[in-house]
Amino acid sequence: MDLERIPFRVALGAEIRRLRKEKNMTQKELAIAVGVTKQAVCMIEGGRRSPAQSKYGNFALVLGVEPSHFWEAAYAQN
Repeated sequence: MDLERIPFRVALGAEIRRLRKEKNMTQKELAIAVGVTKQAVCMIEGGRRSPAQSKYGNFALVLGVEPSHFWEAAYAQN
């Protein structure tokens, strides 16, 4: 697994963290709702990995955005 902090990953993680906090969710609550581990959420929010492609829809559904929102938000920050 590549743990390099790529700018896109950092921006994506920051947006997921922002949306999670806006919903007053803990990392554990988000992880359970999405179907990943708390460690995965921590690494995604920290910019050390991206969600699996199959999980973007789950993150979007739980966080109340369209899946394309993540790319738009991440590229807007770069």
